[in-house]
Amino acid sequence: MEERSPSLPAAPVPVIQGRRELRALSRGDLRMLRPLARKLREAVAARYYLRSCTHVGRYVRVDGRLIVRNEGKMYIGERVKFRSTVVRCELVTYAGGRLEIGDRTAINYGSSLAAHERIQIGADCLLGPYTNIIDNNYHDIFNHTRTPPSRPVVIGDAVWIGARVLILPGVTIGDHAVIGAGAVVTESVPARAVVSGNPARIVATF
Repeated sequence: MEERSPSLPAAPVPVIQGRRELRALSRGDLRMLRPLARKLREAVAARYYLRSCTHVGRYVRVDGRLIVRNEGKMYIGERVKFRSTVVRCELVTYAGGRLEIGDRTAINYGSSLAAHERIQIGADCLLGPYTNIIDNNYHDIFNHTRTPPSRPVVIGDAVWIGARVLILPGVTIGDHAVIGAGAVVTESVPARAVVSGNPARIVATF
């Protein structure tokens, strides 16, 4: 007689007791998918709102809605994050202007960057809410019908800018500098300096 091979045991089938267990399973799955769905939504928003930019790096994300007007050149690095929720962020380049934002920089809501000539922001920077960076004063002190010349603004790597900071034309900020909340930066800031006040003054170095 031929020997028959023993049959394999059947795979266990999960048993759902009722609708409550089914709803709990669905909610758990949805919670696991939420972070992925949020990242996907922010990536799609970045491609939409930044479509007029000269270059947009990989993995750029936009949480909320941006105001973008590019009449010059606008370069966005990789993994840049815009949090434009409470108040929209504004990115503007005028004719002949150039705006550069480095890799992994985060820009918070209400921030406004307007480049007539050049605004350059390095990598790994953090811009707090309502940061305002301009490279032109738009009108002369004595003659409001005359536009003064633009002066570039250059911000180094790993710079931390607090909320409601105003950075004026011609300012250079060194790497790892910290700009206190509410500061009005009228002069260049050395690397690893902490500045605050109006006008901003060095209060510490590290």
